[in-house]
Amino acid sequence: MVSSSFKAAAYKGVHDAEGLRLLQGSASLTVTVGTIEHGRTWILAEKLLTHHSPFFAAALNGLSAEASSKTVTLPEDEPAVFELFVQWLYLGEICRGSEDDYLHVQAWIFGDKVGVKAFQDQAMLRLIHYHVFNGITPDTLRAAFAGSKPGSKLRTWALEQFVFDSRYGTLDDGAETWVSYARVTEDFALAFLQAAVNRSNLPVLNPYDIGFRYLEVLPYKKEEVERWFESMT
Repeated sequence: MVSSSFKAAAYKGVHDAEGLRLLQGSASLTVTVGTIEHGRTWILAEKLLTHHSPFFAAALNGLSAEASSKTVTLPEDEPAVFELFVQWLYLGEICRGSEDDYLHVQAWIFGDKVGVKAFQDQAMLRLIHYHVFNGITPDTLRAAFAGSKPGSKLRTWALEQFVFDSRYGTLDDGAETWVSYARVTEDFALAFLQAAVNRSNLPVLNPYDIGFRYLEVLPYKKEEVERWFESMT
């Protein structure tokens, strides 16, 4: 069983009284995500979206076109990412397997866009757990830096995961690939240089052991998170 302290801070989807209340009397909202060629459409409870997301609350407020048509279009976002968000809205967790770290980076970025920190934390927990067994890749780190602001918890995690993997030889690609990446990604090069200078005399910590540094609202105790993942498999 996951401890009560972890459960208490975790959103439970529509399985408790608050979640059911948000479904009662809610209008239906049509959300279309992605391009015309590859988009997907969901019919969702409006109150559930607006309660959790300031982005959707603003979009559906007042006399906007979205408010009158009960339709929101997100052509720049990925349907697979929004599917994870829908899972979280209704179930309180991301149920998809943890094999795709790039997808969970994009989920964190989407959570930042729509202002849902608890969803960002779910994506981050997936990233932390995945990288216990896998080194970070250039594509994952590139996506983290491209889609988040300096000082974000996503960038902090990506940089510290890179430092850990580089120290212990678990990077996914060779040195030439990473040097090439650093040459074209100034933000990463500067962040890495700053970390190297500021932490030159400090031990390199495993991000899995300090996961609390990367979460927005959820508590983090390694043993509880591990039991939580085991309960989901």
